[in-house]
Amino acid sequence: MSAKNIEQEALKLFALKGYEATSLSEIAKEVGIKKPSIYSHFSSKEELFFTVLNKELDTFTNYIQKVYNEVKYEETEIILFQLLEKGLKYFSKNKIIMGLWSNIMFFQTYSLRNKLKKRMKKFNDNMLIILKETFQKGILEGKIKNMDIEDLIYSYCTLIEGSYVLSFNSRLFTYERLRLNFNIYWDGIRL
Repeated sequence: MSAKNIEQEALKLFALKGYEATSLSEIAKEVGIKKPSIYSHFSSKEELFFTVLNKELDTFTNYIQKVYNEVKYEETEIILFQLLEKGLKYFSKNKIIMGLWSNIMFFQTYSLRNKLKKRMKKFNDNMLIILKETFQKGILEGKIKNMDIEDLIYSYCTLIEGSYVLSFNSRLFTYERLRLNFNIYWDGIRL
């Protein structure tokens, strides 16, 4: 039994049931150990949750940065679409990860809300830098209307979050529809 085994089973249960509904006893049972054995690696369920979350946030932050680095010299439209499409494909490849993010984004535990916001800040700040650079580039190159950067970022984040919800919850979601929705969005901001 290792901390890694505990983290893997905790990830599955946190993704499936959420933080509140997951008990250390359930995690221990899935790992095949007794609950007190968890305490030799983690001081609490909260510490275990944030260990799992931190690793996933680091993985996803690095993934998005890699996607951006691959496309940042492309046209603004391509950058924005690639960030959207590849971000969604990251989740669609792993339903457990998708479940964890859904629980983080939409079913936050009140007791953890401030700690979640604090931990998500690093990811959000990184994303804001990427989007600010992208929209500024688009404006300077005459590809995007000269609008307030924060408004452009907010509208794009709304597109991301709406697409995420649909990809997770709707049988109607397809990548063709994603492209169509992006084209409608792009038509609204391009020159």
